[in-house]
Amino acid sequence: MEFCYNWIGLYVCIYGACIAYISNDVIEYYLSSPVTGDTMSIAEEHLGYSEDILQGNNLTSLASQLKKSSIWYFWWN
Repeated sequence: MEFCYNWIGLYVCIYGACIAYISNDVIEYYLSSPVTGDTMSIAEEHLGYSEDILQGNNLTSLASQLKKSSIWYFWWN
């Protein structure tokens, strides 16, 4: 669980994300606005945090979605 707390701190401190929902297998963050800049690096971070987020898509698609959404959703099977 310590690994999870480290990622939570990263998203809160660096991106200003607020935890909107948390359970035993889901974390959802809210950002005041979508991120800008190098979203490919952020997408790689997200994939490292939760491999399930790709849902059959690819990393480029995830990076593109990050530019449009202020909700970050992660889950684990």
